[in-house]
Amino acid sequence: MKEKSKVLLKTFLALAITLSVFYIIFRNVDFFSVINILFHANVSYLILAAILGIFIILFFTLRWQNVLAAMDFTLPFRDALDIIMGVFPFAAVTPSIASDGMRAVFLRGKIRASIVIGSVLAERTLEFATLLMFLVIGMVLINKFQYFGIAGIIFCSILLIVYLAHVKINLPFKEIWNERLENIFLSLRILTKNKKFFFIVISYTLLVWIFSIIQILAFFYALGVKIPIAALLVGAPIAILIGQIPITLGGAGTRDAAFIIIFSEYATPEQLLSVGILFSLFRVWIPSLIGIYFMRKLIRAKGNVE
Repeated sequence: MKEKSKVLLKTFLALAITLSVFYIIFRNVDFFSVINILFHANVSYLILAAILGIFIILFFTLRWQNVLAAMDFTLPFRDALDIIMGVFPFAAVTPSIASDGMRAVFLRGKIRASIVIGSVLAERTLEFATLLMFLVIGMVLINKFQYFGIAGIIFCSILLIVYLAHVKINLPFKEIWNERLENIFLSLRILTKNKKFFFIVISYTLLVWIFSIIQILAFFYALGVKIPIAALLVGAPIAILIGQIPITLGGAGTRDAAFIIIFSEYATPEQLLSVGILFSLFRVWIPSLIGIYFMRKLIRAKGNVE
């Protein structure tokens, strides 16, 4: 009961922060202009974005499947896809990133929760490394280094996580907590030592974010905004990373504000907010609605097993 209350409290706080951020945004952005821009979006580009979204989810699934395989856990592709889709509804009602922890719930009894959470950490670490690469390439191409400090923070964070994965950590707590901590870093430690799986997982990570960048470009084009790809390589990683800060629902609000600030020289605030809304719609809300079917399927299956 206490856990349920904590979840509800976190969700309420995330909702309150999300609404507060949008309140601040709409004090400076015309609401009806945003609606008009979205209403006149180019459908062809939106269809392209939807197709790219399908491939992104498939790459997500294959990547996670291989992260678990590196630790000798065999999870069939269909089961992995069911879980990836089944956690999307939680992404719509919980802070960004936090929903990925639900994968452990659906695999309870098969794989230790700490190991599943560790597999998510490994994925995120490689994602940050990939986004850092895009950010640096973009800054070099457009010769703008104002985000060098952010790049440095990301780089240091990655180094710290990799370091922690390769050292023995003994906290002054019960042994079980040290064991859980060890399991959390296990995936990343194995991946950095296993060249075969590291290459496979990093390849899927690159595909995920190459397709993501193209998808965001499609959102801009759908709204009639022409933006240099190099500028997108700089801004998109930062906006995506800001959206993953677990303080709003699915990253909504913070990610939208980031789009408005970062790309202000290329489009109006109304157009940029529309891009942020399209990103949330195609990457969070539509998958979440479809994911309800998979979530119910997983819950029923788990109930039958228990």
